[in-house]
Amino acid sequence: MLRPVGTARLSTLACPATGGRHERSADSQMIDLIVCSICLRARRGSEWLDAEHVIRDIKSYDDELPRLHGAVCDDCAEAISRRRAAGGDAVAA
Repeated sequence: MLRPVGTARLSTLACPATGGRHERSADSQMIDLIVCSICLRARRGSEWLDAEHVIRDIKSYDDELPRLHGAVCDDCAEAISRRRAAGGDAVAA
C-alpha cells in the first residue's frame, strides 16, 4: 500500500551508537552487508573491502543502518586452512 510522502511510519531499533535508539522509516529497505567475522572487511560485489571504504560508499552514517551478515572472507579462510594443514600445537581461540 502506497502512502503519501511525509506520512511514513517510523520504527525504532536498539543502537548503542545513538543512545540505544535509531529511527528508520518502515518504508525504506535496509542494505544487506556480508562482513568477515575475522578481519571485519565487507563484501561488495565480488571484492572484500575495508569497512571504512564501504561505510563511506554506502553512507550508512547519514542514512539507514545496514543489516550485517557474518561470513569468512577468502583470505581468512585460506589462512585458517594453511594453519590447519601445518599442524603443530593447537591454539585455543
